[in-house]
Amino acid sequence: MKLIYALLTSFIALSCAQIVQPTGGQNDKTPPELVSSFPENKTRNYKGQEFKLTFNELIDASAIHNELFIVPDPGSPYESKVKNNTVTVKFDKPLAENTTYTLNFRNSIKDLTERNPARNLKLVISTGNELDSLMLTGTVTDLITKEPKLDVVVGLYPADTLPFAKKKPLYFVKTDSAGKYALENVKNNKYFLLAFSDKNNNLRFDQKEEYLGFLPDSLDLQSNTTLPDMEVYRADHSRNKLKRAISRENEYTLQLDKVALKANVTYDNLNDTTALSYHLAGNQLHFYKLKESITDTVNAVILLKDSLLITDTLRQKIYFKEDRNRKRKKETLAIQSNIRNGQELTTDIRYELSFDKPLIRMDTDKIRFLTDTLEKEKINIQIIDNQHINITVKTRAERETELKIPPNIFENYLGDTNSVWVLKNPVLQSDQTGLLEGETPDSETPKIAILQNEQRNKELARQRFTGKFLFEHIIPGTYHITVIYDTNDNGIWDPGNLEKLTPPEKIVTTPEPLRVRANYEFRNLKLE
Repeated sequence: MKLIYALLTSFIALSCAQIVQPTGGQNDKTPPELVSSFPENKTRNYKGQEFKLTFNELIDASAIHNELFIVPDPGSPYESKVKNNTVTVKFDKPLAENTTYTLNFRNSIKDLTERNPARNLKLVISTGNELDSLMLTGTVTDLITKEPKLDVVVGLYPADTLPFAKKKPLYFVKTDSAGKYALENVKNNKYFLLAFSDKNNNLRFDQKEEYLGFLPDSLDLQSNTTLPDMEVYRADHSRNKLKRAISRENEYTLQLDKVALKANVTYDNLNDTTALSYHLAGNQLHFYKLKESITDTVNAVILLKDSLLITDTLRQKIYFKEDRNRKRKKETLAIQSNIRNGQELTTDIRYELSFDKPLIRMDTDKIRFLTDTLEKEKINIQIIDNQHINITVKTRAERETELKIPPNIFENYLGDTNSVWVLKNPVLQSDQTGLLEGETPDSETPKIAILQNEQRNKELARQRFTGKFLFEHIIPGTYHITVIYDTNDNGIWDPGNLEKLTPPEKIVTTPEPLRVRANYEFRNLKLE
């Protein structure tokens, strides 16, 4: 009886179980295939506003508004609908006459189960008698690193379209992982070409933190064309502005919208300019009250210049919070240096010392420079301003140097003083270092050679040259060299001007890192 009851219970349980699809097996990796389209691909004289694509399986087209590229831009919104295995795209307004349109669906159509995107899905039609068939191809690379740039918009604009930032391109495409692009079905005409990283996906160059590249001259496209590499660079062309102001008892800070390269400040109503000091650090401009004579608001005119040489003028009222007679505890004054303790140096040494607050006292005569030879060596001290000091020396040390700053020789405007500060560094002799020499094909244009670390994020030395550059006494390690063609001989890299269609100054760099060894000369390096 118990056996019959057990069998009956098992039968009921199995009868109530949910029937599911068997697990296991390989996933479906086959993308949906296009069965038909209306209109058909390469249709001419199409006058409708609707496009319908049918596939061999159920589809998901939820990403169509982000993925569908229509070239040229029809200038009209559209609706999309999906029913089973068919997607319909319908425009609100008629398409332009005598125009070839390319609908590039990219990854917008996927199968419903495994989300495999349809491959190379593109529909080309013409509203006129002819299908435009010109193709423009090329590659986009980074101006500095020369590496290919992914997802950069390459756009063609009618030759009379200026300024670019306010318009969408007539034809456009994005670069692939190799930086390559192909603009297809282009009408023969004159165009300007602009490449930019479209971070906000609005098909406009918004000038802030987007990479930019352009051709200074128009293109007259009459046949299939392959262009030389288009180089793009980070270019914030927006105007600098004030984001925030912070007032304290002895310090007033302006937080700017972007980093500034230089700042020049004048005052409308300040008789004693030594009572107020300012210092620019990235996107912050600090004002310091050095004397108690400042009791009223100071009207400042601030001239800012960024790395693209864009100059902005800000007018700002500078004021300090009322002193509440709170006794401030003095702190140890910090000293920052470009050289770290224990870092290997050559016999030509340059210390760059900086302070986060303005100094009111500097007893630089008490700074001591010692070597293992015990010989007294002369050091050159240059006071740049009240927050920066440079110390240079050509030492005869054989093994080690020591820069020693005794306590209480620096004092900032808050009364803070320094403690004992010591830098000890090993010194390499000439036979323990290397040499880098090279040239460019152009031996006439003024140029700037920059020696950088392996990551290219630190400048170690620079020199101006026309024929050859030469870096001597290089500490063994891995380096890059970047050369700027300083066409206007102003000592800096000029990024170009989009409004004036002036291209940026040319930059070339070593494609691979250079390994410098002790007592080794790397000559005849070619950069082009």
